[in-house]
Amino acid sequence: MSCPYLQSNLDNMKNNNSNVDQIPILTTTANSITNDHVHVTEPLNYTTYLGLNSLLSSLRCLSHVDRSNESSLPVHDEHFFIIIHQAFELWFKEIIYEIDSIRDIFGSNDDVTTFVFDISLRLNRIGKVWKILIDQLQLLESMTPMEFLEFREFITPASGFQSLQFRIIEMKLGLTDKSRDAYKSKYFTETMFKGKQSNELQTSIGEVSLLRHIERWLEKICDETSFDFCEVYEEAVESMIDHDKQEKFQNGIDEQIAEKEADKAKLQFDEMINEEKYNALVNSNQRRISHKAMLAALMIAHYYQQPCFQQVYQIISLLMDNDTLMASWRHRHILLVLRQIGRKPGTGGTDGFTYLQATLKFLPEFVGNSASPRTALSSLTLQSPRQIPIMIKQQSRISKHSSNQDSTQYKQFLFCLLLFVAGYFFSLIY
Repeated sequence: MSCPYLQSNLDNMKNNNSNVDQIPILTTTANSITNDHVHVTEPLNYTTYLGLNSLLSSLRCLSHVDRSNESSLPVHDEHFFIIIHQAFELWFKEIIYEIDSIRDIFGSNDDVTTFVFDISLRLNRIGKVWKILIDQLQLLESMTPMEFLEFREFITPASGFQSLQFRIIEMKLGLTDKSRDAYKSKYFTETMFKGKQSNELQTSIGEVSLLRHIERWLEKICDETSFDFCEVYEEAVESMIDHDKQEKFQNGIDEQIAEKEADKAKLQFDEMINEEKYNALVNSNQRRISHKAMLAALMIAHYYQQPCFQQVYQIISLLMDNDTLMASWRHRHILLVLRQIGRKPGTGGTDGFTYLQATLKFLPEFVGNSASPRTALSSLTLQSPRQIPIMIKQQSRISKHSSNQDSTQYKQFLFCLLLFVAGYFFSLIY
């Protein structure tokens, strides 16, 4: 005999399931770029929730096996080509959504300490999406150049170069027109995109980019530091250069050569330490974050094991990981384009290979590039972090904790004294 209570619940579940397709439910879909909301009253199920009818019906092949007969079947590989690029756009939409959420956190909070874990999770998610996008390029590599040429003429002038979402990702991350001087400045907002698309791109350009939010965050960290890192760093650099020069003398290297190399190293480090010289590099677009932000990033790179810098270091590392993954995706795309069409103009009329090569990275090197002083940082010996107060806030928390601990110990002493006195008098009475 079955349990009557369980049976009634099962009957209710069956009735509910049988009626679910008959109940109109208000569903809402949102466009993260335009913030348009579409309200649709329809039965809620897997198909309607994911919008599969419109999503799957959006695939439309334009090619024909028989070019003289428009009713002939499309070229087989065009279907595959469209699927891959539609998947790209869906993942681009997710990247934009995550970037906007991180930008909102920085823009809405003076202190993001409590949100650092969320920021790290979302940056990590963006990185995993880029890895998927890189893998999807491997799928495209399964199509030979001849198979691509079978339908290429049918899709001209459509081009991946015209992806609005990818341009928005670039803008939201911080790739401005100044970064495009080597290719085409203002080409997207004034020439390629028109009407609503142009307005959406202009809106993204007018927003504070993720790079600017990170820059301001690093500047704030630099302001809260309770010791002069630049002075400590400069002393360590001078000591390192002199030490390296003496080692070269002892190893028999010509004195003039050693002096020349030492002077070159001093000049490179001076461009980082001297604020005026660094700002000149910023103005010439050779550096993309402020001097204060760069020093903060450099300090974090050296003292990353300190508790107050561990989460900050993780976020900076994730940002650089994402930059590397995005550059890797671009690079793989370059190689794919080179393989499929060589150095011919792209279907959108651009110098496809040249453009992709000229716009590889969106983030600056926080402390220089491979030819700058960053290569020598590993040999620096800075002041031990255990001997210096790292952050003002941390220092105040420690002093407060110490005073609380002293107060607690004092109260415990008084309590023990009272117990002793009470016990003494108790023994006298009895």
